[in-house]
Amino acid sequence: MKFSVKDRIIPCPKNIKARGSFTFFRSRTKVNLDVDMSPVIASAYEMLHSLCLPGYLDPEFVITLKKIDQQYEGKELDKCVNKKQAYVIKPVMKDKVYSGVDLLAYTDVGLYYACSTLYQTVIPVSDKEIEIPVLEVSDWPSIEYRGLFLGDYVTCLSHTSSLKLNALDYVYSTKNKEKEKEIYDDCARFGITPFTAVFKWDDPADIFKTLYKKEHKNNLLFWMDEQWDDVEIYHETVKILEAFSQYSKEDDCLEAGIITNFKGDKTFERIFNLKLPENFSISYCDKIKTYNTDVREITDASIAAFTRKDGKFGIYPMIAFDVNTFFPWTAPEFIQFRCAEFDRIRAHKIMGYTPYSCSLLKFNIAAFAEWLWNPKGRNTIDFIKAYAYREKLDFDKYENMLYYLTFSSWSLQRSNFVQCLNEETVDFKNLKKLTRPNQMASDAQRACKYAKLMDNPILVSEAQATYSAIEAYDYTRKLLKLSSRRNPDRNRYIVYKERLNEACKAVYTSLMEWGEHMKQAGAYDTYIHETAKAFLHLPSKFNRFTAEAEKTGED
Repeated sequence: MKFSVKDRIIPCPKNIKARGSFTFFRSRTKVNLDVDMSPVIASAYEMLHSLCLPGYLDPEFVITLKKIDQQYEGKELDKCVNKKQAYVIKPVMKDKVYSGVDLLAYTDVGLYYACSTLYQTVIPVSDKEIEIPVLEVSDWPSIEYRGLFLGDYVTCLSHTSSLKLNALDYVYSTKNKEKEKEIYDDCARFGITPFTAVFKWDDPADIFKTLYKKEHKNNLLFWMDEQWDDVEIYHETVKILEAFSQYSKEDDCLEAGIITNFKGDKTFERIFNLKLPENFSISYCDKIKTYNTDVREITDASIAAFTRKDGKFGIYPMIAFDVNTFFPWTAPEFIQFRCAEFDRIRAHKIMGYTPYSCSLLKFNIAAFAEWLWNPKGRNTIDFIKAYAYREKLDFDKYENMLYYLTFSSWSLQRSNFVQCLNEETVDFKNLKKLTRPNQMASDAQRACKYAKLMDNPILVSEAQATYSAIEAYDYTRKLLKLSSRRNPDRNRYIVYKERLNEACKAVYTSLMEWGEHMKQAGAYDTYIHETAKAFLHLPSKFNRFTAEAEKTGED
């Protein structure tokens, strides 16, 4: 499979031209800094310098990092939004010979993103040589703040920053100042903006005084108590705004905001009608509105009207299988659908809700980063191609596997079947009808075939777990239907239960194997074990004729 230069880059740049490539000796390639050193510039330099080797004093290819100033005549970024993260990559020609690239940006973070893009395009030919494309890029993100929420995201900043995710909600209440300093230092190294969560306060002014003035923490995010009604949320917002106005008069760099769960459209309308400062944002997360994967929009007309007037609005959407239930789930179409909505309403900040380990959601996180940065860039097939290149997967087989797996796993998720099993008390009344279960099972089986052709045990386990879970769903529905009859067919009931037992054991085995493979990647697997055990216990819910069956077996 032939991959283009653009296929090597995630997320896809807004504008990119590549005209061939040339091979250079690593020892004659140099990174030159025309900017002051800072933590994020040091990371950018280390990234590109890793491609070079000590060598000649007179290199033949020079990569130069420089800031865009008033003398810059280029117009590539004239119409861009989020200029603080924008960048340009330009080839340098000397006597018609490709001799270097200039990486230009307004800020250190922009230069870090330029380095990340260039780094992804370079192909190591050997220990001594690298292949560098002739590249022209002008690029910037559509959404200003992009990040992940919960899970182990704090330990994955080097990886998520390579995807140009740039926001972190620091919600951990730790007394370990050394650990806290380490997290904030990592944010500085990777160009990430930390948002400091505030959960309890009596007087908001005391919070600004302590966290902003004394501890020098910015982007204070006040989390409204989910038990408060719309009146209490409104009054607390007014108090926070008063304190914010007082401190922002002294320092216009101060940024803050509130985050609340959904209390109805009127709550937002009242807050939107307040005189909100430029550096103050409104965000929301909600178990019903944002933490779901229904194919429907999670914003309304009042939010769109607010952002059209340059209001800053943030959303915390679900990009995992479920809030309380873990199951392997790959959903590029759904994530693209969500990101298109966020772009359309001009959202200020999007934080993907990932209550599990990031390595368990590797594909979804990459897709999330892709379409938050550039929602109108690649389609799902082209993104899968780029991801296959990044992960060294056979594109044709991987694309076919995802084609069959995506909709079957998505249908399984929407049936609420796995979620029901993980409840403290299993209530089958919460089950939803799975459209064409036989077709979904057939698709999942085909996904297994392509996963096996790739000889990838992680993908095989994921596809097998989905197939067996759909089988378990089908036999559960059949057993429930039989159980509702006054005189159910005994033989059929026993056969269905045996097949359910086989399907549940297969789910258990696949999930445990998948968990073992993921553990090697550093992921914790508590949630995987809980789901696996829930399937193992499912057949015991159907005990009708059990005694008779056991007696028959003894005879």
